[in-house]
Amino acid sequence: MNRRKVIKGLGLAGIVLASGIGSIPLISGCSKNPVSPDNDLETKSKIAFSSNRNGYNKTFGYGNYDIYIMNPDGTGQTRLTFNDECEWDPSWSPDGTKIAYTKGRRIVYYHPPICEDGEIWVMNSDGSNQIRLSEGIQPAWSPDGSKIAYSNDWIWLMNADGSNRMQLTNETFSGHKHGNPSWSPDGSKIVFNDIHLAETRTYPPGGEGELYVIDIYRANFKRLTNNKGNDFYPSWSPDGSKIAFTTRSWWTIDTINKYGNNQKTLVHPHTNGVVHPEQPCWSPDGAYIAFSSGGINDIYKINSDGSETKRLTNEIGNDIQPAWSPFLK
Repeated sequence: MNRRKVIKGLGLAGIVLASGIGSIPLISGCSKNPVSPDNDLETKSKIAFSSNRNGYNKTFGYGNYDIYIMNPDGTGQTRLTFNDECEWDPSWSPDGTKIAYTKGRRIVYYHPPICEDGEIWVMNSDGSNQIRLSEGIQPAWSPDGSKIAYSNDWIWLMNADGSNRMQLTNETFSGHKHGNPSWSPDGSKIVFNDIHLAETRTYPPGGEGELYVIDIYRANFKRLTNNKGNDFYPSWSPDGSKIAFTTRSWWTIDTINKYGNNQKTLVHPHTNGVVHPEQPCWSPDGAYIAFSSGGINDIYKINSDGSETKRLTNEIGNDIQPAWSPFLK
């Protein structure tokens, strides 16, 4: 049986109406980084990331990826997973008690890892109680914590316990795939990248692709970007006004407003002193953006206006895919 088989030929409206997605309650705050006022970012938030530093080989990059967490200043780096498979794509639950992630068998030594049989798992934020939820990759919690969006060639939804899996998007154009979902703070929309003639689990994504947003209540979607090369790894800002993303036109991290206008470059290799910046993620107060960068990747952060680049990790191996927690209790 093909573990990556998905249902084709279903219209978006039919899927949404049949699935009862309209019952998702709306709350303020970002799906991965909810805003919570009067909190101290440095002491009450964490950054999760994936790293292959354990067993890394300088020549071939060997070493399975595991999930780690650290403080926003880069201190306190702690490994959470200790399995034979590779684990990546960390995503915090809105209450900060759990982390969803992808687990898969590695077949190509690169970063992010190219794996097959990708599965969505969830664990407590200390690494305990690891539970399989579904096949798929790239999980993203809904703002109220009741749903998880993920990619399995296209965008799917399921309950946070792995039940009631349903396909949200389909093959809009011949050969296109959808990946890297990110929720709007009010829970009504999901932005994702559309990649032409490429596997959503490969890196770098091949072909040309753009960002789209789907309104899960009205069951329609809109194209947001129209750039040369790929636009991918979208991340919605906590206040809902902007979307940060990676563009391969010049390997920069850019932002657009929620309508797809006013594109601006925040991180550029020539001005920020980094190589191939990608995978942006907002802090819960919207003041910073964490991202990965480098031939051997490390995690960095910048002010949300693109100033003051600061390196957070500097270990042997690749540190990738930062995910900033909500404010923790």
